[in-house]
Amino acid sequence: MGAAEQAVLPCTTSQARLSVLYSNGVLVLGEKKSGYARRGYPVERIFKEFCEKPLVPSEVLERIAEADILIMAPGSLYSSLIPVFQVPGLTQAVRANTRAMKILVSNLWVLAGETDQSIGDTERKFLVSDLLKAYDRNIPGGIKGLFEQVLCLSLKDVPASVLQNYAVEGKNPIYLDREQVCAQGFIPIECGIFSRAALAKQGVIQHGPIHLAKVIKTLWTISGMVKDGCKGSHSSPQEKGISANTGGEASWVERTWVERPLSRYQQIHQKVHALPIFIESQGAKGPGGVSRETGVRAERMRQMMENILWRHQDIPLAHLGWLRGVASIERNQWLRNQTWDSVFSFYDPEDGLIKIRADQVQDEQSFEVAFLVALGQSLLGNYVHSKEMRPLLIDTIALGKVYHLHLRPEGQRSCYFNSSELCHFLQLTRLLPVNGDATHFTRVINGDEGFTPPGMLMGLHYAWYLDNRFACHIEYKMAVMKITPALLVPEQIKMLGRRQNMVSFFREVVFRQREYPEK
Repeated sequence: MGAAEQAVLPCTTSQARLSVLYSNGVLVLGEKKSGYARRGYPVERIFKEFCEKPLVPSEVLERIAEADILIMAPGSLYSSLIPVFQVPGLTQAVRANTRAMKILVSNLWVLAGETDQSIGDTERKFLVSDLLKAYDRNIPGGIKGLFEQVLCLSLKDVPASVLQNYAVEGKNPIYLDREQVCAQGFIPIECGIFSRAALAKQGVIQHGPIHLAKVIKTLWTISGMVKDGCKGSHSSPQEKGISANTGGEASWVERTWVERPLSRYQQIHQKVHALPIFIESQGAKGPGGVSRETGVRAERMRQMMENILWRHQDIPLAHLGWLRGVASIERNQWLRNQTWDSVFSFYDPEDGLIKIRADQVQDEQSFEVAFLVALGQSLLGNYVHSKEMRPLLIDTIALGKVYHLHLRPEGQRSCYFNSSELCHFLQLTRLLPVNGDATHFTRVINGDEGFTPPGMLMGLHYAWYLDNRFACHIEYKMAVMKITPALLVPEQIKMLGRRQNMVSFFREVVFRQREYPEK
């Protein structure tokens, strides 16, 4: 890259994992996954979990302490910039250098999945004041003492045709809302920090190193005068009404260390290769009426399962504990009733196999959806003793149906959830216990309406929570969470409460993500 020795230094040498909490309560693990997730909800919080006590190289702290100018350069807000400040010790070091000129260079463009929705107003994209609020909300101790001036792109010199071309591609600039930034206690400096050469040759707008350097040199020269840019003296974000995280850095450090990536990968490999793969045939029969095969097709299924479990770090490997294998069933042998759904996979509690229709194995994304839905179902294990649908009659008039679900006695049950958790989930699916009987649940179904049983709901919500692109069957149900509660009618408010409780159940019980740093 042509960089001099020690010109680029790591903020820490300790391995870490990024977690993203969305405003609907879903918690996503892993930087790669957060980058391509399209949740449709703004990011509320992000934080890092370390594999060991984080260590900041002494050279980094020395350079920060000696610096005359500290520049917070632009990049991905939630997956690049904020995580650096969450490394314990770095924010303290920046604040301790009180003589340096500290500048934040604002991002130029909205980034899909990160800054395309404001936490305060989901109908619009980020403004510069939203960037500042995001920093303040996610950095231990807030942003007091980290920077005073904010360099923003001046759009005055950018041809309207260029902005139109970007808009056609769905790209929007992060506009400066000067009054809000000043009200937050910062000095917004609008200037032409983009590359004219890139604009002329390629028609693109990006930060120009030469132009940015000239602006910073100018600011350094007149640093004693620039503080008069806003009325009144500079005050902290807290004094200007920004709600900062004042919990200190200790609460961000005292966390359970996560497993190292290599360790997880090795465990995934071992567990997947220990699972039998069955390919349905007319030959010798194995569990569930399928025969075992160790050929190319089985190895491809194993490789896809490894990829899925590696991509979804959210999945505890304990979730594989109820699987005895995975079976591929030929389409002409697929006997499962598809009247109420179009999901071509299920978990069979009789033999402990995930069964997937063979045509779903040909495409990795189809296989991923099928595998995740069935894996979610498997967590319920053999919880069902019996189930039936009975007609609801009043004076021989059929008003609907009643679904009866009888659970196995707790001692005979093999299930990921304890009795209390299982009962909670069933009630979230609108099944109610009968006369205090903890093993008998019912639900009334009006007229000819359809009904999604608890096992399918578990599987669909499981896939949706991991990646909402994979479960359009559930996405429409969760859309009520995007509407301001004040605009909802009473029945919709009840529905909203059920959706929020379901998300909390999956975060806290299914994926055991019970703890994360307080706001």
